[in-house]
Amino acid sequence: MPRPSTQRRDFALLLAAFSCAAVFSLTSCSRSIQSEQPSQETPQIELEENELTHYNEDGKAAWVLHAHSVEYFEESQETQANEVEVHFLDQDGGEALIVQADSLTFYHRSGDLQFSGNLHAHDPEGLQFSTDEAYWEEKTHTLRSDSPVHVEREDLTLTGQGFEYRADEGTLTIKDAHLQFNLKEPSP
Repeated sequence: MPRPSTQRRDFALLLAAFSCAAVFSLTSCSRSIQSEQPSQETPQIELEENELTHYNEDGKAAWVLHAHSVEYFEESQETQANEVEVHFLDQDGGEALIVQADSLTFYHRSGDLQFSGNLHAHDPEGLQFSTDEAYWEEKTHTLRSDSPVHVEREDLTLTGQGFEYRADEGTLTIKDAHLQFNLKEPSP
């Protein structure tokens, strides 16, 4: 039996979540969701407090999105979400990177994500960084930006203009960087 495409699977998951949300909304009040980005297209699905799992071509979970509100647009094949947290997963299903932002756009055709507003990210090794916006390229498993970035780890602070984080490798490359080491022991 042929495997459905990732886009169809994601859409099916959205429909299943929509069905659950519809049952829930029959028993509680719901408020209308307004898109932050003006669009001529009307969303086909609107959800609140939702979770979406995106699968790779091998059928493994690639990332999990938690969002306050989600709107799906059929014509453009895009999902827009607000107040988001995305858990990117490694090949073994463990967390490789967690990204929080005000909003994101999920491009179903490519699998890419555009984050905007107050992006904060951290990995399992304790590396934390923040910026205004970033773009996740699904094909290369890379988060990149040309925006100013602030990086912190227990022993250093780094600022720069632009970065590239390769989730598969756990490497962060900063462009135009300024590094500050914290040489003193932290006070108890």
